[in-house]
Amino acid sequence: MGLGFTGIALLLSSCSTSKPEPPLVTPSKGVTYEIRVFELPAKHPFGNEPTELMTCQQAADLLAKLDQNPTFSGVTTGRPGQTKTLSNKKKFIYPTEWTSPQLPSPNKKIVGDGFPVTPATPKSFKTTKVGTTISFTGQPEGDGIFELDLEIHRKTFLGFINYGKPITSNATDWLGRKVQIIVTENKMEKPVFGTDRINTSIRLTQGSYLVLRNPDARPVDPKGRPFEEKQKPGFIAVIRLASN
Repeated sequence: MGLGFTGIALLLSSCSTSKPEPPLVTPSKGVTYEIRVFELPAKHPFGNEPTELMTCQQAADLLAKLDQNPTFSGVTTGRPGQTKTLSNKKKFIYPTEWTSPQLPSPNKKIVGDGFPVTPATPKSFKTTKVGTTISFTGQPEGDGIFELDLEIHRKTFLGFINYGKPITSNATDWLGRKVQIIVTENKMEKPVFGTDRINTSIRLTQGSYLVLRNPDARPVDPKGRPFEEKQKPGFIAVIRLASN
């Protein structure tokens, strides 16, 4: 459902002028909502205003500059005043508890070169949903003006933090020196998620575009240590409301 160059071309073809489009007629059947969400790296240059209204041409210019397919897009239609929801969330299953690693007894005789160790093994799991959900409620006020209530909720998987510690054993290197070798990494990885929630109410002209920007932020894991493996991405959401 990505916009791509064809979608940009179609959007540009519908923008005959860079001036704001005149209000359309008040819808008699329903309201159509279009949304495209683009994930962006930290410190992205495409504007700093959290909320901005754009004409058709301005939105087309922005989409052309983004030059990428959206991470989420959709179209839905409902009656005036009816709440409509779009979502692409998927289940994400991850371990929350592990069995303790099993080490050989100090008195157990070990035959051969092996070192029998069973690393920590997941035993309990949890399910969450990762992705984007957006709800629209558009109420006409006349003369092509709408009051739009909007809620966006995004949950993004950012990576794992390893809470396990490697299991080591004493050994001797080829020079006869005592060294520590890693028998198993004994990983106990828990996921880190980034969550964004935006609630807003705004008046806009039918056919114009609403652009929402959410800044990036560095999440913190449950033990308070900064999560350094991946910067939490920001995003731009481009939304259009029209009658049908």
